[in-house]
Amino acid sequence: MSAYDDLMGSVGDVDIGDVDIGDPAEMTEKLAAALYADRPFTREDEVDLGFYDGVAIAPGGTRQIAIQSDNPFKPLALCVPSWQAPGLQIQNIKISAVNLIEGGPVPADMFTEVSNIARVNYPTIQTSGRIVIDLVNRSAAAITPSIGIKGKRIRGA
Repeated sequence: MSAYDDLMGSVGDVDIGDVDIGDPAEMTEKLAAALYADRPFTREDEVDLGFYDGVAIAPGGTRQIAIQSDNPFKPLALCVPSWQAPGLQIQNIKISAVNLIEGGPVPADMFTEVSNIARVNYPTIQTSGRIVIDLVNRSAAAITPSIGIKGKRIRGA
């Protein structure tokens, strides 16, 4: 038996507790109409949602990029190419009205394809919602950001 097998054999089951999926949506008297009709979702796909428009961020500059999915989408991992991440910082990530970065900007290096912490547990993006990412270029050269989000998309038949 290898040292790895010996170590992993002693770990046992991992209990991550209850998964917090948020409160269910509720209609309120303030809303005149729902933003989208309720429909049965019967399929789930793992898909990639991409952010790229070819516009560079000048050294010291900021940029906001946004995208909207055609179906409800649950982000599971954020990826910035490792060759692009040095000097790039993420100032904020916002899904609908929810801000997902606390404090100051975080280095984009946290979310490269070689990072072991690129997984995220962000709220589901509803059909009417957008995900917005605010970026800061701290490098001495212009950066043309290209960011991907891997996640689950649910859809009807």
